[in-house]
Amino acid sequence: MESQGKARFQVAGQPYPIVQVSDLGPDGCRIKVPVQPGAVLNAETLLDRLELIHPALPKDPVQARVVWVHDQDAAGTGFVETGVQFLHPPSDYTRKLSNYVTFLEPPSTYGH
Repeated sequence: MESQGKARFQVAGQPYPIVQVSDLGPDGCRIKVPVQPGAVLNAETLLDRLELIHPALPKDPVQARVVWVHDQDAAGTGFVETGVQFLHPPSDYTRKLSNYVTFLEPPSTYGH
């Protein structure tokens, strides 16, 4: 997973201050989340106040939803990869993400 930046968010009041972001697109991204005791992410988990941390990305927090979880840390890395979908982002947010992906980042190799 090649990082395209970082993000922070909360799940049910539990902060996730720094997570790696990859496969960023206008509709969502993949995140690498540290495993936290008592916190389990699954499809449908809501991420509150998701903020992307990168100078070229929108700063506004948005809500997102987990759409898939890749092995609840089966490899023992201390991290879980999940796919998230942005929920109701402002049009300016989507436009900035599209510009970033189109002009500033090389195409994703996910799925190849």
